[in-house]
Amino acid sequence: YLIILTGQLSEAAFSVSSSSSPTLEEKHSFFAFRRVLAELVAAGGETESTPEILVAAEWLARRLGDPRLVIIQVESQQERYDEGHIPGAVFLPYDKIVWDGANGEGAELFPLEEIRSTLEEMGLEDDDDVVVYSSHPLIAPRLWLTLDIMGVGERRSLLDGGLPAWTEESRPLSTE
Repeated sequence: YLIILTGQLSEAAFSVSSSSSPTLEEKHSFFAFRRVLAELVAAGGETESTPEILVAAEWLARRLGDPRLVIIQVESQQERYDEGHIPGAVFLPYDKIVWDGANGEGAELFPLEEIRSTLEEMGLEDDDDVVVYSSHPLIAPRLWLTLDIMGVGERRSLLDGGLPAWTEESRPLSTE
């Protein structure tokens, strides 16, 4: 994280599996990701009605049952959701927003209209507040970035610490 936040750029930060230099596209993605991480670090505390980029488990627990709040658990395997999720959360398979790409090496976004359609089928509406989380530290931020690209803007948040933070605070889980 220090490499990303301080702006120190190294080729090792781009690809663990490749020994070649990063492409221009990889560099662009890296700098976009670094900008988002800087936004996350700079985010202050959230208010009761308007979530910030990062929301605490305590804030989310107070908002459970809010009809304007959509909680999305995004995972690569449904079993992680089925084992226990935040009450009221809906499951989004990670492979509904990304695919392996033409070269089979990456996680390329599906066309935004396909992603928008998937989210609408889940019940997401334009004026909903959205909190995304995962059991994996990189999956939820990818969805958060996708929502940003789609123009959801200030109405999307990440659960600080994801599912591990929720369970560490002994918050309730549902298997329904």
